[in-house]
Amino acid sequence: MGCVHNAGGSPHPRVCLEIMGGSVQYAAGGIVHLHQPVRVCLSPHTKSPVNNPPMKEFKVRYSRGTGPGGQHKNKVETCVVIIHLKSGLQEKCEDTRSRARNQNIAMGRLLRRLEEVKLAKEAEVRNTLRKEQIKAQRALRTYNYARSEVVDHRTGKRANLRKVLDGDIDLLK
Repeated sequence: MGCVHNAGGSPHPRVCLEIMGGSVQYAAGGIVHLHQPVRVCLSPHTKSPVNNPPMKEFKVRYSRGTGPGGQHKNKVETCVVIIHLKSGLQEKCEDTRSRARNQNIAMGRLLRRLEEVKLAKEAEVRNTLRKEQIKAQRALRTYNYARSEVVDHRTGKRANLRKVLDGDIDLLK
């Protein structure tokens, strides 16, 4: 499956092409030659902004580090454990000698994990919606390039392909 969409922050919808047992060849000028039937599913191309949750959604604990490190590691509480209360995800960091640096590292790791969970949920919703669209989809029109005709399956009418592509869609009504 490949997706064709405008680059950048375009408000235009993304067009996903699901190739059914065929291949796609791209020619110069962006022309796509399809050798098999194609299903087209339209879905909005949204990019959700990364929001940092408020600090009240986190619980931060400090403790002494474990492992080798001598007197400093045994006396100073530089190990940081941050727990996201809503999801239960937690991250621990004792990489450096600084509590503030360890807290920043742990928070960065935890925010990345929260974003991954959020993106996985969004992808699951999108995939479910796409699968429902494909199951409920029936052919409305068939564009037959070999015979240069278009068939509208709702009305049963046939028209010349070139005329329809030039904008004379009323031939199918």
